[in-house]
Amino acid sequence: MNERSWLGATRPYPMLEHVLCRASQRKMRLLGVACCRRLDGLAVEPRLIDAVDATERYADGRSTEEELHESHTAAIATGPHPGWWAAHAMIAVSAPSESFVSWRVVSLAASAAQRRTERNAQCGLIRDIFGNPFRPVEFDPAWRSDTAMSLAKHMYESRDFSAMPILADALQDAGCDNADILTHCRDESLTHVRGCWVVDLVLGKE
Repeated sequence: MNERSWLGATRPYPMLEHVLCRASQRKMRLLGVACCRRLDGLAVEPRLIDAVDATERYADGRSTEEELHESHTAAIATGPHPGWWAAHAMIAVSAPSESFVSWRVVSLAASAAQRRTERNAQCGLIRDIFGNPFRPVEFDPAWRSDTAMSLAKHMYESRDFSAMPILADALQDAGCDNADILTHCRDESLTHVRGCWVVDLVLGKE
């Protein structure tokens, strides 16, 4: 894969293969969570939603492997229901570390919705979380002003990323002149989720 194919990809699997060797477990889990959250309306069983929430907490170090396992077990016990593909995506994302496979979550989530449309959306999520691996960014700690940190923390905790353009202004005021960072924040066509590469850089997350 090269930069052109990364930016124009409409299938998530080659993108996942490209980043898999260097991606953190946290990033891969959050990608799975983001894919599953797009399916919330297809899964009416609360234990499935709980499993996704538990996975997110685990990815962020706010719950233990044991708690993740409990949520995973409860999700498995939901049994058959109309949202089969969505249910299995949510079960797969909450799997214990030794059996978690990111591409399986992505594949099941795509099958739960319109495949072509969903795969395009998943490619967007991958680019939001991993950025452009062909243009690594050196983030200057001086850009972490109080305002930038506060905005990034609020968006991360609330999952409301509507203030991304304001974050761009705050970073620019702090001296950031990196076009990739500023463009990513200001592009209103993008969907941002927990794990967004710019927000992670501001907050110092891996």
